[in-house]
Amino acid sequence: MTNLEAIKSKVSYPLSDNTYLLVLLDNGLTSTATYDTDSDKRSMDLAQADLIYILCTQANLTEGGFAIKIVDRAALMKVADGIYNKYGVFRKPTAKFVSKW
Repeated sequence: MTNLEAIKSKVSYPLSDNTYLLVLLDNGLTSTATYDTDSDKRSMDLAQADLIYILCTQANLTEGGFAIKIVDRAALMKVADGIYNKYGVFRKPTAKFVSKW
């Protein structure tokens, strides 16, 4: 199984191939390489968390009688945050306020 096939099986939502490829590359994985659970576990988990975050920003899709809705985005964000925390990666935006006085 390739890394691309593995990540698609972990996040089974209709995203474009380019989205999957970009997330794999951002996490240091080659899409055509054979998925190795020992050496690629951290990178693949972080790629999965990135895809979950991307899913949470997607609009619900409706076309004809077909609809895809992400109902509980907060629960998905908790899953992604759990993965990030497991590896000590924090993706929450932070702001630093500096007073000029």
